[in-house]
Amino acid sequence: MELTIKETNTKLSIETDEELTFEQLFKAYQLVTGGTETLETRNLDEELVPAAEPQTVSNTYDYERKTKTNQVKVAVDCPKCEKKYTKMVPFGYRFTWCDEFHDKLYLAPAGQTFGEEDEEGYMYRANSEYLEPEERQANREFEEMFNQSNLGEGVPNSDNTISEITNWLDDHKVAHNGIKLKGDLLNLVKQSARKATA
Repeated sequence: MELTIKETNTKLSIETDEELTFEQLFKAYQLVTGGTETLETRNLDEELVPAAEPQTVSNTYDYERKTKTNQVKVAVDCPKCEKKYTKMVPFGYRFTWCDEFHDKLYLAPAGQTFGEEDEEGYMYRANSEYLEPEERQANREFEEMFNQSNLGEGVPNSDNTISEITNWLDDHKVAHNGIKLKGDLLNLVKQSARKATA
């Protein structure tokens, strides 16, 4: 067996009649590159413990079908540089960067829910700025305070349960057939309450 490893100023050549183990090759690589990485090995005969199943919550990813190692298509429409293009990102990411300005862009689902592709094969659409969790919470609190003060007393908000929201919609004769997501139901509440105050 012959092996040569070259780095900028270092070259290592090995000739041997024996087969080198992976550990020996790794040490040779470290010698040439000056690397300090550690090598962790495992016994393949040992039983591997299966990963814990993720909890299933509505409107979450299909973890059996996709993992963060799968690359998926993103339709980028950057609001800052106004460029439109397609890029690939690992499944499960919540943001990507604009190739031009390097700003964070939020990855919204391209299909009906997260983990669902649209008819063009896109998993995500990146067309708005990504906000850190603290910024999102502050925005939500401000919007809720502002929206609630304009909608009047007794109008459901995000603190109410889905059942309470649908009861309010039924009482106000607002159709909500097939709508199951709380955010979509609250949009109907806001539309109805604004019409009533207009």
